[in-house]
Amino acid sequence: MHDLLLAKQILDQVLSYVRSHGLKSVTKIVIEIGKIEEHGEKISTSNLKFNLSSLARGSLAAGAKIIIKKSSKPNYLNIKEIEAKK
Repeated sequence: MHDLLLAKQILDQVLSYVRSHGLKSVTKIVIEIGKIEEHGEKISTSNLKFNLSSLARGSLAAGAKIIIKKSSKPNYLNIKEIEAKK
């Protein structure tokens, strides 16, 4: 459940960036994530990737390649790169 909420927040940020820069579609999203735990549950990178892909359907990020890199920093999340077409 927490993975889904985090995926929605990430996607919202990506789509906001794309729209504000007049871009047409997202081709790649690179995320760096450390150990994040909410309410006793660890965020699963595989669930996060699945949820991002699912939520992106029908949006400007549909079909985007999603790369998640692990970081040793606790409670860390960074959208490192967004590739998009003009």
